[in-house]
Amino acid sequence: MTQSSVLDLTQLRRQLHRMAEPSGEERRTAQFVAESLQHIGVENLVQGVGGNGVLCSLSGQSPGPTVLLRADLDALPLQDDDRLEHASERAGCAHRCGHDGHMAMVLGVAQSLRQEPPARGRAVFLFQPAEETGQGAFDVLQDERFAPFAPDFALATHNLPGFELGTVVLRRGIFASASKGMCVEWIGRASHASEPAAGRSPIPAATQFAQELERLPQSATALEESAQITVVGVVAGGANYGINPGEARVMATLRAHTDSTMDKLTMRAQELARGLAAAHGLEIKVTWHEEFPATPCDDR
Repeated sequence: MTQSSVLDLTQLRRQLHRMAEPSGEERRTAQFVAESLQHIGVENLVQGVGGNGVLCSLSGQSPGPTVLLRADLDALPLQDDDRLEHASERAGCAHRCGHDGHMAMVLGVAQSLRQEPPARGRAVFLFQPAEETGQGAFDVLQDERFAPFAPDFALATHNLPGFELGTVVLRRGIFASASKGMCVEWIGRASHASEPAAGRSPIPAATQFAQELERLPQSATALEESAQITVVGVVAGGANYGINPGEARVMATLRAHTDSTMDKLTMRAQELARGLAAAHGLEIKVTWHEEFPATPCDDR
């Protein structure tokens, strides 16, 4: 790739950065990507896959395996750095996870393969919607228009701060940990703040749970098992000083290096919640969100 094309991709990434859109709303981004692919001259361009996804391909000079390269379209619900010349134009939404860079890289590969087609096989380019919510990949796979593009191999990349610029990092075995969101609703009985004994506040149990939950990996996993739990939210009551609350919520992210460790962590987290609920005379409702298994790298 020439220096001028690298500069072009930098400008393209900045354009994508400006138009950041949240999961499921990536219509402008998807249209921009599709127009860029049309300009490159790809084959079999399909839009609206699994929502706002974009698919296309480039054929090699002779038959061979199909290799899919995947990027993600969506941004995060976070405020951008307004000091950037190419800062997001949408308040409260920004490419803080680097998906603008992922799209630029895959577009760059498409550009290179269009100029120098592979000797054999076929390259498929997928720009996936709704990666951050975990919904987009499933929706793409369920879309019947994906079937003709089904790959023999799939490749994905993610920017990774802390390494020298231009370095490609590979790893045998598990590359990305399993992750899931846990939400525990604590249900007691509300009362007037002047009569707390007439109610049953879930706040003591919820706060104890939040503290003990983050320490759980130390006792629930072996030394060689990598795991962590981060409490990301605690909601209880509000600025109504006359009410002793009857409900609370604790939300946390569980991460583990392997699926088996995640299963163990999940079981222990539920046991902890049930035990505290029983001790405080409360009911609980546990729900799980944005579940991702560990991501292994195929040695081939």
